[in-house]
Amino acid sequence: MVHYPVRSALCVRTDHRLNLIVDEVDQDNLDALKQDDSHSVLVDNLRAKLSKLKALNTSKKLEEHERKHLKAYLEGRGLLTSLQQNHATIYEAAVKAKRGFEKLLEARSSLSGDPGEKRILDELTAFSTQIEGHLGKFLDPETTAILATEAIAYWLMHCPLDFPGND
Repeated sequence: MVHYPVRSALCVRTDHRLNLIVDEVDQDNLDALKQDDSHSVLVDNLRAKLSKLKALNTSKKLEEHERKHLKAYLEGRGLLTSLQQNHATIYEAAVKAKRGFEKLLEARSSLSGDPGEKRILDELTAFSTQIEGHLGKFLDPETTAILATEAIAYWLMHCPLDFPGND
């Protein structure tokens, strides 16, 4: 079972906004995620989608980006766990925003012919703007950025964010 890094979640108020700090994700956390049978299909989905990107044309680049997305996923899951345990109202708002965006994302993914790199950046920008608009009065920009990067990794792993290969 994967444990999300939330052991020492710290809540710091900055300008009346929460800055939630979760434990650093290290290589052991990433290895545990990759070896967890319940996540193997998700890691495979992520790898398959990243392999479609022209910019990731070497195994080293592909592994590096896979690592970055898995790290963002684990950090964000830890943050969401902390919000759920300590700030239920903010957690519910974050989940609701993510779910609503995901519904539109599925439709855009089926219609867009844009290359993967552009799709990922566009969706990250759009969701970052949305989550900042919904939660920016409660959470500082670093915290909302963690939520946005987790969402992109989650969507790549769970299929709503897809794009054509570069055939």
